[in-house]
Amino acid sequence: MFNFLTKFALKSVIRGANEGNAEDQCVLGDSYRLGNGVKKDEAEAARWYSKAAHQGDSCAQYNLALCFDHGIGLSKNSFEAFKWYRAAAEQGNVEAQVSTGFAYDNGEGVSQDYGEALRWYLIAAGHHNSNAQFNLGNIYRLGKGVSIDLQAAARWYQLAANQGDRQAYNNLRLCHSMMSD
Repeated sequence: MFNFLTKFALKSVIRGANEGNAEDQCVLGDSYRLGNGVKKDEAEAARWYSKAAHQGDSCAQYNLALCFDHGIGLSKNSFEAFKWYRAAAEQGNVEAQVSTGFAYDNGEGVSQDYGEALRWYLIAAGHHNSNAQFNLGNIYRLGKGVSIDLQAAARWYQLAANQGDRQAYNNLRLCHSMMSD
């Protein structure tokens, strides 16, 4: 994503977006969401994300999911958010994989399924995603769909803490305290 677009670059992006280029449509969506080179317009951002998402652009699918999830330019809709998170996750978008796991973990937009949550968190953790590692720690510490395993929880929290996740560090300390009792 561009931090800013020159007038020339913006014209090129708009031309490409209007010609159906999914990457340019996603960049234009970002521009409207952030007010980058154009007047901020979240509904217009969602419209461009939708165009690119329907063409299979995983970045746009993830951004469209965020729009539905948080009501950015669209009405909140957890079912639509999940649909687009899952589509992007299946294409390897790591943030979408975490969000898909979170949706299954919490039953947001889909029936709660700890097994699926575990699966998606493991996929994202395989890409060293600290949020996925933290969530795996929670799954094992709380016994969500698995037997409580404080050692496994501590391993996942340690991996997330090593990446600077303070909450993971606190939960790691909690696990060590629970194991010593």
